[in-house]
Amino acid sequence: MYNNKRKFPPNLPLDCIVEILEYLRNDKKTLFSNLFVNRTWCQLIIPLIWYRPFEIRNKENIKIIDTLILCLSKREKLKFLEKMNGNRKMINIERTPIFDYPHYIRGLDYRNLEYLIESWVTNSNDNLLPRNIEIFLFNLIGNLIFTRSRGLTILTLEHYDYYYYKFRKSNYTSFKEILSFNNIKNTLENLQKLEIKFFSEIYDEKISSEIISNLFFTLSKYSNNIKHIYIDVSVEETVLFSQICDSFTNLIESQSNLITLEVNQYLGFSFVNSLYTQSNSLTLLKINYLKNFHTLLPALSACINLETLEFSEYFMIEDIDDLVTCVNNLSPIYIKNLLAYRIDPESIEENFASSMMILIKLSVNTLKSLTLDHVNQGILEVISINCPRIIYLSLNIIPEEISFFSKILSSLTCLESLIFIEDFTGDLFYRKKNNLLDIASNLPSTLKYFGFWIMDYDILYDFLQNIHVSIQELDIFKGLNDDEMNIIINFARNNGNLKKFGYKKVFSNESNVSDLCFNEAKSIIPIIGEARHIKHYVIN
Repeated sequence: MYNNKRKFPPNLPLDCIVEILEYLRNDKKTLFSNLFVNRTWCQLIIPLIWYRPFEIRNKENIKIIDTLILCLSKREKLKFLEKMNGNRKMINIERTPIFDYPHYIRGLDYRNLEYLIESWVTNSNDNLLPRNIEIFLFNLIGNLIFTRSRGLTILTLEHYDYYYYKFRKSNYTSFKEILSFNNIKNTLENLQKLEIKFFSEIYDEKISSEIISNLFFTLSKYSNNIKHIYIDVSVEETVLFSQICDSFTNLIESQSNLITLEVNQYLGFSFVNSLYTQSNSLTLLKINYLKNFHTLLPALSACINLETLEFSEYFMIEDIDDLVTCVNNLSPIYIKNLLAYRIDPESIEENFASSMMILIKLSVNTLKSLTLDHVNQGILEVISINCPRIIYLSLNIIPEEISFFSKILSSLTCLESLIFIEDFTGDLFYRKKNNLLDIASNLPSTLKYFGFWIMDYDILYDFLQNIHVSIQELDIFKGLNDDEMNIIINFARNNGNLKKFGYKKVFSNESNVSDLCFNEAKSIIPIIGEARHIKHYVIN
């Protein structure tokens, strides 16, 4: 007998719902759209939405400040009204939120919170508000979060003078104020990720030193389980500089299980010694403005689980001739990924190439990924001998060494991904069309992804015609026109395996590819989009 009763799908188990929503953690739009499915979904989604509410700096989030003000205690609300000169038009202060929203905040991007508060004050358009009312609100809401949060896992702090220029007479900075908040110990004891950026010309060196050192020492006291630390502190190297270095070293040494560390070398050499305390846990180390190579090498060898070593910005490496001559006697460094990029070409010295060659040799055939700027023949020779298992190469090569690079390419029998950038700062005298075509001809058969930037795209047709391997993904790190896109279309037809193609400014108004040409390419290549982000600098 026909049953005309409506059939409803069975309810999902709670753990399945939790897993689905966790997967959507970063998709705020989808989370909001499911907020009112039922009470259970609402209770599960609110903590996800409020986990890190200030991650993105956006004026549209200004209502978050209204919500947080409503979460203040009765006494704090009265204090707020008193400070606002009794102005009740701005917000209905008597309302009570359904949830205790500060309770769910685990990630605090403090500068973005300040930005929202400043926007909130500006948006109020109330001339009766007292001067520097923002500072009062910074402290009121910051203290609210520290008091009511279950504990922060992410904390980012930034100080640049232009952020706080209008507060310069009050000497306000979040680096100092945050240390006065209630419940600081409980709030910071489970911190997992810390990002700090500080640059100031307003404060004298003594004040800057005290501000930064006090922050580092406080974090050392309360936060001993940080997994990821990013520090970008720019101060003059004076007598007081050592105070900052000591406090930073203390912060590193106080951690029980640090996994990633990014730091500027000009924070001093003492931090290198602190790496020994994290030798069993550290997997990624990035140093900007590398200076003391001699001191660093033994520390790298001690970090037995280090996988990724990254250098960027200005290099000022001391004379390392002694290391070059005794490299075979140095302790190995078992890294899998080595990166050195965005180096000012005017500051490049022979020591840069020598230091990279030493690191490659010390990796003892363990390197799987290598990203380097200003590659010369010496580096290429070391790669061909010491990197038999290299899978990923991203190289900016000076023109005079392109011919040699083409000769070693076919020997890289495990290579799956190659990014080749022709160094436009090199000597143009050495640029020869045949050298570039030889690179295309000698690509190893294992290659699946190829991305490139060359100075002369008049040879694009011949360059692609010389590629005889069935690559699946191709990137060109520049914008294209219709003629160049037609060359790509022809290549895709002949290649037969190209699944993805990327170039610059695909969906920009500056794109010179017509819709007709783009659609034709799309009919042949399944995926067309922006080229991958690369570490090297190129001219679009």
